[in-house]
Formats: sequence, structure tokens, C-alpha cells
Amino acid sequence: MKNRNNVIDIMRAFAIIFVVIGHCSNDSFLNRYIYLFHLPLFFLISGYLYKEIYCEKPWEYIGLCLKKYLKIYIIYNGIFVLLHNLFYRMNLLSSPTVFYQLKDVVVGILNCFLFTSTESFAAALWFLPVLFASMIIFNFINYAIKENKKNKELKRLFLIFALTLIGIYLNKNDMNIGLHYQTSLAVLPFIYLGQLIRKKGLETIKINYIIAFAFAILSMAMIYIVPGGVELSKNELWHVELFYLISILMIYVVYVVSTIINKDFDKIKNLLIYIGKNTLSIMGLHILCFKLLDFLVIKLISKNYDILPNFTVSYPKFWIIYTIVGVIFPIILKNIISKFKIKMKYIRYCISKEDILNLMEKILISA
Repeated sequence: MKNRNNVIDIMRAFAIIFVVIGHCSNDSFLNRYIYLFHLPLFFLISGYLYKEIYCEKPWEYIGLCLKKYLKIYIIYNGIFVLLHNLFYRMNLLSSPTVFYQLKDVVVGILNCFLFTSTESFAAALWFLPVLFASMIIFNFINYAIKENKKNKELKRLFLIFALTLIGIYLNKNDMNIGLHYQTSLAVLPFIYLGQLIRKKGLETIKINYIIAFAFAILSMAMIYIVPGGVELSKNELWHVELFYLISILMIYVVYVVSTIINKDFDKIKNLLIYIGKNTLSIMGLHILCFKLLDFLVIKLISKNYDILPNFTVSYPKFWIIYTIVGVIFPIILKNIISKFKIKMKYIRYCISKEDILNLMEKILISA
């Protein structure tokens, strides 16, 4: 992608690192803190990357989003469906998981195409259909008002506000609509804020270290004082006003830290940019990497097989190690798969269709 913004990639890296930490840590305070803003950060970045020209052809935009999000969803969930029985035999899957028969595999593959897969290793990908739906809704809002020259921004704001209230109501009353569509409505303000920042320019946001530090401390204090927490996959919005306020404050903190790293820490910057470019692979594969690490540790060292099926990790107190593995190894796996694809393309390039037909003919004759 041309003209990538390094700060955005660094922010995206922080977002996925926080996701990985949240899936392996057993520290209640840390998890509550992270869950306040890590997914809102993803939605804001998606809003920043959104181009208003997409609303000119809303149906084409649906196809664009399907290609981007559904493709990833199908690939990773499809792999996990096909390898389900292997993971089952390795005792990596938690109860009540069962051994798949052929019909289960077929149903599992079909569910991948509908954003409704239930594979535990792909649990983090619940986020993709929510992101898909929220971006489509946001695009249709822009489509609905694109011909309005008068009070255009006010109308956009009103529609987002109204839909957000509906999403909050549905979440608060635990009313599940489709693929977490109620959450898709509740996160629209973050997407809208991301688009506003794109229009104004990211560089127009002033960097103030003292304010950022104060925001971080205030957020920690609120988490410490006010019970409960945020879990978007379970319709838990905590105290709604605090959720939106502290999410935005912490996104500013992440922006400030990302800007500092981009300016002054080249080695860390390059690593985070690389991670930020591979967020979807990390999201799809980090739980698998957790369990493969558990398998090796238990098989070679502890021999404590009873805890092997524990989801998502068997040794949560070692969350720092899990985080490193959950971020780095999905990228390694992705690169291995990419190299395999390149080799396959090279083989297809070197071998003509006639060669393949001749080879098949010789095999049939010899048979």
C-alpha cells in the first residue's frame, strides 16, 4: 500500500498486542484496562482508513469489504475446521468439543462463508463480522446524505448518534442481533471519529506528554474505583459514558506513544510497523500458537496433561511469554505459507498444461 502512515501502523500494532495480552493474561486489572480501548482503537483506525468516495458505489464497497474480511475469515476458520480432528487428538481443544464426522466438516466449512464459524482457535475472529457490518453501515450513512449539501455533517452526526443509541440499548438488554450487529451500531462513534481525524489530518492532533500521562492515570483510577468492565463480545459496555470517554482518552495516549516511537526509536518503530502490517494474521493465529506452546511445554517438561485443553492458555501467569509467541509466531507462519504460495506459483509457471496432461496420460497408461 502506498503512502502508509507509520504512526497508524504502530497504533495498530499496539492494538493487536493488547488483544493478544487480553487473551492470555489472568491479571484482572490489566485485562479490564486493556478491554476498555483495544477494540475501539481498531474501529477508529478503520474509520481513519475509510475513504468517503466509497459511498458513491455502496454495493461495490460491500464486495470490497467481503474480499478483505470474509476472505481472511474463511482461510483461518477453514484451516481450523480441516485440522479440527488433529487438534482433538492432541487434546488441545476444551470440552465439550467433539470429534468431527464428515458432515461436521462440511457444515463447518459452510459456516466459514457465513461468518458463523464456531472453531475455538478462531474465537478472536468474532471481531471481523462486527467490523464488516459497522463499516457497511457507516458507508450507507454517508451514501444516504451524500446529496445533502445543507447541514450534511449535522445529519451524519444525527444518524450515527441515533444508531449508536439503538446499539447501546440492544447491548444493555443483551439483545443479540445476527453476528453481533448490535455491537456494530455501538462502535459507530469510533469509526466516525477516525474519519474526522483523516479529514483534519492526523498531524493536527497536538502532542502533549503531560496530558497523555494524566489520561492514562485517570483511566487506571476509574478502572480501580468503578467495578465491572468492557467485553464487547458479551454485550458488556460497563458504564456507557465512561466506556466512550476513557476509550477516547486512551486512544489519545496510544497515539502520543506511537508518535514518540515513530520519531525517536527506529528499531522499535520498524518492529511495530511490521507487526501493524500483520494484524489480521496475528488475530487469526495467536490462539493456535498459544496452544502449540502449551503442547510442547507439557509434552516435554511438565507432563501435566490435565491442563492442556484449558482455553486459551494453560499457564496464564506466564502471559508475557505467551504474548511474545502470540505476536511473533503467527507472522512466521504467515511467511511460511506465503513462501509456499510463491513456490506453487513458480511450479505452475514452469510446468505447462500440456506437461500436466502428458503426465496424467502416462500415469493412466501405466495403471
